Amino acid sequence: MAELGLHGALAGIYVLRGADVAALDTIVQVTAEGYEGPDVGGLDVMAPGAGSDVWLLLGRWMDCFADEVQVGAGIVLARLRDAVSMVNAGTLRVRGEATVVVPSPYQIEVVPWAIVHGAVAEGISQASWSHWLHDVFPHLPSWIGMHMGAPHWLGVGVRLEEGQIEQVTPYVRLDRRADGTVLLTGVAEDAVLRAWIPLLKAAIGV
Repeated sequence: MAELGLHGALAGIYVLRGADVAALDTIVQVTAEGYEGPDVGGLDVMAPGAGSDVWLLLGRWMDCFADEVQVGAGIVLARLRDAVSMVNAGTLRVRGEATVVVPSPYQIEVVPWAIVHGAVAEGISQASWSHWLHDVFPHLPSWIGMHMGAPHWLGVGVRLEEGQIEQVTPYVRLDRRADGTVLLTGVAEDAVLRAWIPLLKAAIGV
């Protein structure tokens, strides 16, 4: 995303597609046992409901641009991929013991989310910003509306309830600073951001 003036990084959020509870337990165990890296605050899990994805979040996902968290996020991703390959090959951990399931019922995929942040426009007047809010932004795909005082698309991010992860959705938001600089923050699969951000760029002419 460098061509848009944005800085990209691993978001410290990973999606497991196709994992049931037994597979999830094995993947988390293997990932944790093999981790050797900086403190990333552990790995929080939002377990699947019926037929849903599983989200894994680094405890320090909100510090994801910190150098040590980026290092740790990369190590966790590598360990997750190793663990998923093991489970897809038919090996599970049951009460700490390896159990082989043949043929394997799993075709799990691990998908890391990316975060991008930076300026997409400068010198934007309040009048121009108001025009965008009312006449441009609502017509872009996946418009959510205003959330926490800022326009959002795709979703609204991570929602916590009494310290527990209740919902994880991707999001893109824009903020206009007092000097007229417009900042974008986006958290989603890399492919989603790469497809959506050029639509914004075209719509606002930057």
